[in-house]
Amino acid sequence: ESFAAEMIDRFGPLPEATKNLVSVMEAKLNCKIAGIAKLDVGPKGALVHFWQDRFEDLPGLLAYVERLKGTAKLRPDSKLVIQRNWPTAEGRMNGVVQLSRGLAQIIQKKK
Repeated sequence: ESFAAEMIDRFGPLPEATKNLVSVMEAKLNCKIAGIAKLDVGPKGALVHFWQDRFEDLPGLLAYVERLKGTAKLRPDSKLVIQRNWPTAEGRMNGVVQLSRGLAQIIQKKK
């Protein structure tokens, strides 16, 4: 966020491609923090694959799933399913950033 703010201060409003790049960078950083190996996203939601099928803070993950009230489900194969309506590419990118941020915050709170 601070990088994007600095770019806006220097160059003015960001072009759409630059906004997308900043969002992708944020999502990738959050995924690394949260131990996400793969994140599949589509118009109906997301499927999260954790590195070595483990999440560092399982009680935190279960609490996160509970907070999402039926939108999220942890499968027996240790993958997290998020059911959301993201019909546009912009909606999916926003969803990825929010999801990755939420999972990264669980890990950051533990440390």
